[in-house]
Amino acid sequence: MQIGDTAPDHADTRSTTLFSDRLAAVGRRDLPHDPTTWDGFASLAHVVVSRRGRTRDRIDDLLDTQHRRRHVAFTVPTLALALGAVAAHPLLTVAPETLTGHVLPAHLRTYPLPGPTPPVPAVLAWHARHDRDAAHHWLRGLITTTLTPAP
Repeated sequence: MQIGDTAPDHADTRSTTLFSDRLAAVGRRDLPHDPTTWDGFASLAHVVVSRRGRTRDRIDDLLDTQHRRRHVAFTVPTLALALGAVAAHPLLTVAPETLTGHVLPAHLRTYPLPGPTPPVPAVLAWHARHDRDAAHHWLRGLITTTLTPAP
């Protein structure tokens, strides 16, 4: 089971969209540049979350529209590792706002991105072999109930 921003395209994988969210930058409160401006955002070193080790994502597409590039210091497979890196160093990562808003230590904060971005879906995915597994069904329900915003 995983939560990502795209539905897997494998025939043996199931998925459901839990919610859509805005992206936000996350970094220390004492960053040397203001990440809410294009120049400040691009001048900071970034940690990219990618399970496949990709260094380019939708943020680079956004920067391309502003004729800017960023320096990716490294990639990590999970948001938890990215948050650990930005807590220890003057780095920046980008994450769904809802997933970071309540779990950040006091010396970290979210920053609005310098420009608008389309909403990003939070997609819960699992292998089809777990469809009839009662414990797995319960866990999917708990995750859905916990993460789906109230109407």
